[in-house]
Amino acid sequence: MSDSPQSPGMQDAALLNYWLILKRHLALVFAIPIASIIVVGVITKLMTPYYSATATIEIDPKAPSLLDVDEVFELVSTRNSDERRSYYTTQYRIIKSRRVLGETIRRLRENHNVTDFDASEDPVEDLLDMLELTPEGDTQLVHITIEHPDPAMAVLFSRTLAQTYMDVNVERAQERSKDALVELEENQRNFEVEITQAPVNQEELDLVRTAERSKTAQITLAKIQEDLANVRTRIPEFETEYLELRARIPSEKQVLDGTDGDRWLGLVSFLAVENPGLSLTYDKLQELRQEEVASKGRYKEEHPKTKRLDEKTIGTRLLMRQQLQEYMDGREAKLELLRERERSLAKQAESLIGEMEELKEAQTRYDRKQASFVRQEQLYQEMGKRLAEVRINTALEKNNISWIDEPISSKDPVRPKLLANLVLAAGTGTLVGVALAFLLEYLRPDVRVKTTEDIEEYVGVPVLGPVPVIPPREFEGMTHQILVYAKPRSQLAEHLRTIRTTILFRTQDKRLRRLLVTSAMEQEGKSFISSNLAAIMCMAGGRVLLIDADLRRPRQHTIFGVTNEYGLSNVLQGEMTLDQAILKSPVPNLDVVTAGPPPQNPAELLESEAMVRLLDSITGYDLVLIDSPPVQPVADPLILSRLVDGVIMVVRFHRAPKKQVLRCRQRLTEVDAPLLGAIGNRYNEQPDDYYGSGYGYGYGTYGYGTYGYTSPYHEDGNETGGAPKKKTG
Repeated sequence: MSDSPQSPGMQDAALLNYWLILKRHLALVFAIPIASIIVVGVITKLMTPYYSATATIEIDPKAPSLLDVDEVFELVSTRNSDERRSYYTTQYRIIKSRRVLGETIRRLRENHNVTDFDASEDPVEDLLDMLELTPEGDTQLVHITIEHPDPAMAVLFSRTLAQTYMDVNVERAQERSKDALVELEENQRNFEVEITQAPVNQEELDLVRTAERSKTAQITLAKIQEDLANVRTRIPEFETEYLELRARIPSEKQVLDGTDGDRWLGLVSFLAVENPGLSLTYDKLQELRQEEVASKGRYKEEHPKTKRLDEKTIGTRLLMRQQLQEYMDGREAKLELLRERERSLAKQAESLIGEMEELKEAQTRYDRKQASFVRQEQLYQEMGKRLAEVRINTALEKNNISWIDEPISSKDPVRPKLLANLVLAAGTGTLVGVALAFLLEYLRPDVRVKTTEDIEEYVGVPVLGPVPVIPPREFEGMTHQILVYAKPRSQLAEHLRTIRTTILFRTQDKRLRRLLVTSAMEQEGKSFISSNLAAIMCMAGGRVLLIDADLRRPRQHTIFGVTNEYGLSNVLQGEMTLDQAILKSPVPNLDVVTAGPPPQNPAELLESEAMVRLLDSITGYDLVLIDSPPVQPVADPLILSRLVDGVIMVVRFHRAPKKQVLRCRQRLTEVDAPLLGAIGNRYNEQPDDYYGSGYGYGYGTYGYGTYGYTSPYHEDGNETGGAPKKKTG
């Protein structure tokens, strides 16, 4: 039963239990968050406030051009999103580089007398801690934010950093322009030398042309043959290398299911040197690996952050495999180019051999020489034009970084956030208070039921009525313990009449024929209350059959002062009929079936078809009241609860632990027992007075036969035979 889903009643009881725990510790639950709010508020007020200033710049991937010509160099190609993303990632890294941050600190010190970093061991790291870069969506805008205790200094730092980055960008562009300018000037000088060496005489030109062409053809043919031999040597080597590299690339499935291993990562590390994109991806994978190592000690494998990190790692490895595949495709294309070059060189050699035979035609050689001269002249003029353009571009200091918004300091501090800290303190304090309340409740020693409110609010069972403590003098001169019959105007009789009325009122919409009386644990007085409740039912004019179903420790024969030589156990074992087992009691219209000799298998007998047939065969009675064992040690009452129309729990005040009573109610709910309510026993008894006042109805030690259950409690309940005794000690 314990493994089955909780019923709504059990859930309600659990929720009610939680609420009562919080209610008992309400002062603590409120005091901790209030104290947290006060402490955090004071600390927040004492903290140094920081203000922010944000400069907004635009980073255009292509610098503006004032000339209608191709640029000598290109800042970035935006042909696809990967290259664009790589470009902007590079720019953000440049902004945070030591070159830019160090130059910013130098300008702040020299131009604005800023001494904030003079005592720092690493000024760049300190400035980096103040910095926050925020790209704006898919735009080209970037926000450079600086946090500083002084709003004016935050504005100064942000502006200086942005301007320094822009200036460094121009310097880098000029360095590349100067390199291109040097190369163009060198090429121009070479062209000038070639052009000035041209023949000035047509006849001489023809002669020189023929000789030079023949010599050139021979040299060229030798060069082509040499190149052809080199290409034919390189192709097998290149092809073997290509196939070996291709074999080391794992499949996409291997990367996804994690069987690719790290063997191919050495290849990636080697090839990343000549492939920037692959290098960035490889570095990203190394960073993710470091994050995985760091997170293993902090998060479990099923934690959302661990799963997201795994997904990023797999995505990065897939991207790296794709880049490696693209690189290998390039190698394959290069291999094809080598083969094409082999074919081209072979063709050129064949063509050149034929051409050498045609060198005798002077006119043809002259025309070709003249055309070559014209082309050189055109190249020379074009190079001069390009050289002029580069000089102009260098002088213009073009910059693809531009200002959008100058930095303005925030009016209010960005940290610490008083309201956010107070909300966090309130939430954390509440959680701590609730947790501490439950911890204190858990650490509290044996908490017992003391009032009817404990039964109704904690256990979640309605109280049918209380039964007071009965003084020992009430039993003087009695041969049985049916006090309500012997003294119908006693306090006990009046309370049981009220309980009888409550039971009838709560069951007025259905006919109540079978009623089970049980308790959470032994010695709570259930047998005494069930016998006197049966008597009070008969005194109202009904006819009642009381069955003692406690086959382990029966008490009803002692309470009524009758024999227990035969009873329920004999009937269930087929040794006698029910009519033969029924005994007359001192109370008119109240018959009793005692438990009989203790059997070897009490639970099996109560759960047998014989018990069902016995109850179904009972006629002539208005009510069948069954006295069962307690719920805590055995399962007998759970078995019987499914055969009755109502179940009553007896709870003894100041003795029954709350958790035991709640567990009793939960076990009855698990088997869908028709629980009517609870009767509180000895409601005006003092907490420490278990023996001194009132009647002593006790089991002694509740051994429960073959089950070997021995109760840790030895106080009296409501169930002794004969005259009541007063126990001391």
